[in-house]
Amino acid sequence: MSIAAGFNQRHPRGVVVTRAVVAVWLLVLAALLLAYGLWGVALFTFVAAIAHVVLAYRVYRSIPR
Repeated sequence: MSIAAGFNQRHPRGVVVTRAVVAVWLLVLAALLLAYGLWGVALFTFVAAIAHVVLAYRVYRSIPR
């Protein structure tokens, strides 16, 4: 089964860019949460950012060249 199914398959570059922007935002948010001492919430935010990076990479790799 391909990771690029449905919307990902029709608009892969837009999906990759959107996931990258969301990942950057989540990393900034996690840094702010760490600055305020909210370690638990920041951990989940880091996990979400990593998930976005991984999925963006998988969609990027599925783009036909």
